[in-house]
Amino acid sequence: MAIFTIPEEYELGLAEIFTLSDDSVQKILTALEGIAPSIRYKSIAERVASNVHDISKEVLEALEDIFEVLFSLNIIRTGAEVPTDIFVDDICEAVSESGSELLKEAAGVCGRFKPNLIKLLESKTLEIASKSGMLLRESGQTYCSARILSDLRPVFSESVEDAPMAAMTVHTLKLTYHQGDRLKDFFLAMNTKDVQRLRELLDRADAKAASLRTLANASKMIYVDAE
Repeated sequence: MAIFTIPEEYELGLAEIFTLSDDSVQKILTALEGIAPSIRYKSIAERVASNVHDISKEVLEALEDIFEVLFSLNIIRTGAEVPTDIFVDDICEAVSESGSELLKEAAGVCGRFKPNLIKLLESKTLEIASKSGMLLRESGQTYCSARILSDLRPVFSESVEDAPMAAMTVHTLKLTYHQGDRLKDFFLAMNTKDVQRLRELLDRADAKAASLRTLANASKMIYVDAE
């Protein structure tokens, strides 16, 4: 019995992986060797698409789904701390037991495709990207998006029937973040000075990132970007 199941949202990407020819796998691996890692699977897919040569249109269109699955599988493999060949055996078992129409063909070729899947999962670029993404998510909450709503708020006297005595600008910072597989929002009221201080902090963070990137490059370490 398989030790895990294939989530429905990953069935298409996994099925597309198992339809790759040996030649397509090798071309993808060669393209991966020539690109910088990113913590975003979409960026990896875009970079591979730009660097891969003589590959079918169908494979190019499937790259985003393929790398989404490879990222997720690598994260599971790293957390499980099992050898890649054993992990791939577990994947094949899960595919065979899934009962999914999408994975019917994959179940039939899993044994033959196993060496290719091992090569893909052990790609240095994907390994670095997946582990970097895991480091980012270890905090439990990761940034998704932000928005600032700005309002002019009136200041009334004790008699609200009178015209406002004054007005002030109030900014509301809306932070949307990932927690597990859910999106949550957090709201903060800020004045104009707060916005200025936040901008200064963000500029300082940019400067730190540039300095650390220079240090990484000087140490001949591979630098993982967020794009």
